[in-house]
Amino acid sequence: EWGIPGGMVHPGESVVTAGKREFFEEVLPYEPNSSGMLHEFFSDGVEIYKGYVDDPRNTDNAWVETIAIHYHDSEELFDSITLVAGDDACDVAWTDVDRHMELYSGHPRFLREMT
Repeated sequence: EWGIPGGMVHPGESVVTAGKREFFEEVLPYEPNSSGMLHEFFSDGVEIYKGYVDDPRNTDNAWVETIAIHYHDSEELFDSITLVAGDDACDVAWTDVDRHMELYSGHPRFLREMT
């Protein structure tokens, strides 16, 4: 089962900053030579979903809400970057996604919002 990189927003942290931090923690736990370009890349995302998400951690008294942001790599910045699974990821890879792929929890909904 695959998942889109993400995580919790720390107190006082913006959603964009949290997304960038989580990406670097989960799939790029090192500073590549192009890290300046990557940080700039994360400043230009489009919000595609905001709200409740079906998550196995949800209960009657607590639930997960999320914001999904789409970043498009039109400059192909990531083509030359080797991904490395961070401490909370089993594996990491660039992959084509289709409707038959097993994705974690509410992640298929985010992808449908992009099409």
